Amino acid sequence: MRKIDVFHVYGERQNHTLTQYVVKPGDTLYKIAGQFGVTVDDLLNANALQSSLIYPNQIIVIPQKSQLGTVYFEEYVIQANDTLESIAANVGISVDEIIRYNDITKLILAENQTLYIPRSYNRYTIQPGDTLETILINTNMTAMDLLAANKDVWLAPGVTINVF
Repeated sequence: MRKIDVFHVYGERQNHTLTQYVVKPGDTLYKIAGQFGVTVDDLLNANALQSSLIYPNQIIVIPQKSQLGTVYFEEYVIQANDTLESIAANVGISVDEIIRYNDITKLILAENQTLYIPRSYNRYTIQPGDTLETILINTNMTAMDLLAANKDVWLAPGVTINVF
């Protein structure tokens, strides 16, 4: 699996408390965003949507802010003979979570199809003497991973950041 960009999906570390919403006739992402107090970009990113086109009965997740950090996604490429159950066991999440974060209407478990696997960031408080290099080495992150996970955060001792 490889890590992909943060989708700014907020959830709690143990149970990913994301709200699921079933699209109703006449809904738009703008209307849904206003209803839940998020932005259209938050919805696009949280659901890996390529456009603002949505349809009735589509299930989308609504990101919820949490003090515990953000969720990022890893890509899992389906192999021959994979099942939802075997994938869930392999990556350590439930089948329900796989279904929640992937468009089940397009999920056919075809070889080389990509699934998004949710992961919670750990939290780390920067200590005096920490450098960017030591943080990257200790967290097994690249500079780009660290930047994506901590957008708009100034790195300084005492600041708590998202890490793998």
